[in-house]
Amino acid sequence: MKNLLFLIIFEFLLINKIYPQIAFQPIGPEGSSIKCFAEDSAGNIYCSGRNFYMSTNAGDTWMIRSKDLDIKSMAVNKNGDIFIATKFIFYKSTNHGLTWNQTGT
Repeated sequence: MKNLLFLIIFEFLLINKIYPQIAFQPIGPEGSSIKCFAEDSAGNIYCSGRNFYMSTNAGDTWMIRSKDLDIKSMAVNKNGDIFIATKFIFYKSTNHGLTWNQTGT
């Protein structure tokens, strides 16, 4: 048991010494829990949780495109159409998430 504890502490110290520059920095929408994300062919990034967000600059800034959707899953096709699934309904947007139309059954 002492050997295992020693090994864990040694690895922790070694990793911190070798990689001190590693620091994680949040780049998503502040104060929001992200459930899924996708990227279109133009490089726009979409992410969702309770709201739907879009970034046009690799995540440096985010715009809320739609609110209160509670999105569970998301996909973007080659035409840039966005498909989302809420708990019971599927939606499609052809304008980067500004408006949504119910789709599927």
